[in-house]
Amino acid sequence: MLGLADAIDEVAADHESPLTGRLNVGVIATLGPYLIPHLLKPLKRFPDLELILTEGLTDDLIDRLKVGALDVVIAALPIEKSHLRCTPVFFEPFIVAAPKGHPIGSAGSVASNKLTGSDMILLHDGHCLAGQALDVCPVRKKHGEQRLQATGLETLRNMIASGDRYTLLPALAVPPKPPLADMIDYLPLANKKVGRTIAVFSRNS
Repeated sequence: MLGLADAIDEVAADHESPLTGRLNVGVIATLGPYLIPHLLKPLKRFPDLELILTEGLTDDLIDRLKVGALDVVIAALPIEKSHLRCTPVFFEPFIVAAPKGHPIGSAGSVASNKLTGSDMILLHDGHCLAGQALDVCPVRKKHGEQRLQATGLETLRNMIASGDRYTLLPALAVPPKPPLADMIDYLPLANKKVGRTIAVFSRNS
């Protein structure tokens, strides 16, 4: 009921002046630092909008959205969407990041069937990107197998540069002049349809 009362106030304010007031936006950690800079400039047109950004893991952000602590969550599909409104926004392909000279990059692009979970460094469990990356591999992680994990994408990038394994990065994390380009080869996947769909989630109310 409190959420509904807030929504009524927001609807009334929108009719008076759109994008006015506070907007609490949650963004998954593997997307926020790379997407948000593209949104800030267009949002400057709305000086009365107070944008509050929260970065985190998918499950926690969705839980906060359901109880009204967040207004919108930007995350990757699939997500259990019961009682939530879901608007797919764009498709983000994956890029292979491998140390310079790694044999996986010898052909210039990488076939998905060449990827193996045991040869990859992934994010810690809890990041949806880790599961999505393993889903691409025909040879997935064996039960109980130990593998290297990183706490965030930039740590993951550093581990790739200093090691002998590779990973999958979302395309927004690989700008035209990517970090550590002198130590890392950024390689497209042969199958351009391998990636993730980014969506905006809100409450139906």
